[in-house]
Amino acid sequence: MKKQIYISTSFEGLHQWKDAPDQVDFLRSAHRHIFNIKIYFEVNHNDRDLEFFMMKSEINNLIEHIYITNHNWLKLVWSCEMIAQDILERYESDKKYITKIEVNEDWENGIEFIH
Repeated sequence: MKKQIYISTSFEGLHQWKDAPDQVDFLRSAHRHIFNIKIYFEVNHNDRDLEFFMMKSEINNLIEHIYITNHNWLKLVWSCEMIAQDILERYESDKKYITKIEVNEDWENGIEFIH
């Protein structure tokens, strides 16, 4: 049986989709979302080989540095898919193996990557 833990976090941001189809042309302008992220990590035993609070802190630091500070959240052009892919790539060679990641906007629409 495989075991996994998960952490959940969120951040506020504005983003836009410059090439949005005409039917949803309002997405071409900057609009606000709460981006929710849920990440599952593989673990090997019952003694918490990855600690929830430490992993959440690590992910929150990544979000603060990469998606907010460096890109200025008012100009964020990243989609849910791009955020999920970026996090996966950053952890690809890490010993903390991500088994699944979900990123959504306002708990409504989003993406799920499963390893």
